[in-house]
Amino acid sequence: GHKIESYSGISAVINALELSGLPPCPFHFHGFSPREKGKQVELFNSIEQISGTHIFYESPHRIINFSSSMAKYFPSAVCSSTKRSILLILN
Repeated sequence: GHKIESYSGISAVINALELSGLPPCPFHFHGFSPREKGKQVELFNSIEQISGTHIFYESPHRIINFSSSMAKYFPSAVCSSTKRSILLILN
């Protein structure tokens, strides 16, 4: 394998996308997910048919619950982290 490095830039989203190895075109950034489980389900249903890589910010305190909910809808989810927040990327 090859060693891949990414230097901090203006956007953690782009760094996470670059390092994930997932297709960058198209990608969709959704910001932080809703706190309520019902609203998360609505979000997942709304993006289920949209092709591309989807990126979410999530706090370290909520990552386990969000990951569990997301895994039910998107079993191929990939997780990447930064120092300040967690980025979840799925395709």
